[in-house]
Amino acid sequence: MYSSSEKSSFRKLKILWIGRDDPVKNIALLFEIANELKEDKFYIVGLDRKEKIGNIEFCGRVPHSNIYSYYQDSDLLISTSKTEGLPNVILEAFKYKLPVVSSLYFKDCPDSIFYGGLEKNKLIEQINLIRSNKIEANNKIEKAIAFLNNKYTAEKVYGQFIFGISSMYKN
Repeated sequence: MYSSSEKSSFRKLKILWIGRDDPVKNIALLFEIANELKEDKFYIVGLDRKEKIGNIEFCGRVPHSNIYSYYQDSDLLISTSKTEGLPNVILEAFKYKLPVVSSLYFKDCPDSIFYGGLEKNKLIEQINLIRSNKIEANNKIEKAIAFLNNKYTAEKVYGQFIFGISSMYKN
């Protein structure tokens, strides 16, 4: 979480995007955002490229066992997808206490994510809110952790798994 002792309202951010090379992930929108936020650094994980272009660093494909370092070294995760369920990258960001900016609204955790829709300017507005309002960012992170602890405990996941398996055999 963010330290309340940070005094500067403007700070350069390390922004993480994780995904596969698929039109539904809408990476073109991320490029538009990166073009506007030239002071910030964008890390793209999951594509078959390893290069640096301006303020964007393509990190290539990263084994899941090594991906935690990207979460820990970033200031926020951004998701620009056009459609999907609640993705694992957002749940992982919650685990690492990383604020999330998303193009999509997830009804399961509405108070845990900064929503911007599919509009570049609204997503930038949410990024800048995280940059300038550490209290709001920390509030969202606390709600995200509570969401994880409430919905994704080992006992609950195991119970859902057993229910699913037993349902298959009843038919």
